[in-house]
Order: sequence, then C-alpha cells, then structure tokens
Amino acid sequence: MGRHKRGIDAKAYVNTGSWGTPTWVELTTARDVVLDLSVDEDEITDRGSDFKKFLPTLVAAEVTLDVAWDKTDTVLEDIRDAWAARGVVEMAFMDEAIATSGAQGLHAEMSVFGKRKRENRGEAQVLELTLKPGDGDNDPEWLTTP
Repeated sequence: MGRHKRGIDAKAYVNTGSWGTPTWVELTTARDVVLDLSVDEDEITDRGSDFKKFLPTLVAAEVTLDVAWDKTDTVLEDIRDAWAARGVVEMAFMDEAIATSGAQGLHAEMSVFGKRKRENRGEAQVLELTLKPGDGDNDPEWLTTP
C-alpha cells in the first residue's frame, strides 16, 4: 500500500478490556468519522510588539461519526450505554487496523454528547454521534501501535 491511506481503511474501536490490557472490538457499522483536534489559544501580546501573539494551550478533541443503525450491534450498545449512564466508553480512532505496527490515532475515554437518529426515506437508518473525552481515569493520548 502507498503512503496515502483511504478513509475506508480507518478503524473505530471500543475497548472491552481494561486501559492497561485492552481488548479492541471494531465498530464495523461506523460509516463517516471526523476527528477534530484543535488547540485553544491564549493571547500573550505585550506592549513591546505591534503584533498580537498567541500561546497554544489545551487540546480539544471531538469525534463525530455516523453509524449504521443496528440494535443488535454489541459495540454500538456499549456506546449507547455510556450515553444513557452519562459515563464514558474507552475508544480508539485509528488510521488503520490497531494491530498493525505503526497505526496511529486518538485513544480516550469518551463521553457521548450528541446522539441523533436519521430515518431519511430511501436511505439506511443512521445514528449520528458526537463524542468528546470524558471524566475517565486516564488522559487521552495519541496512540501509535508498536
């Protein structure tokens, strides 16, 4: 495979194990996934410059994904349960299969902040989700598989 990766080769996972000993189960019903990583800024301009200056501060992560509606999908059920409990679900959003050496992506305990079901005529039913790092025991990380 070349150096460019197709979106269809990216993978979304839920961990059914523990943070230290993960058991990754792929969310195969995921369709479109958008990982938004942005950095907050603090203006640090002083009187010694005519230019505004900024200091990068905290990283904000948000994942939006469309998932094919399948009420028998146990991985999707883990995400729905986290939403219902206002809790977290540990997930990884990788650029390729997580077992592949060098695979990269966001690994975090995510809370579900948006959940919307689309039932458009002539289209498959889709669940739209918005996830952000939540109040888990571990800090989010950029994971690179060894």
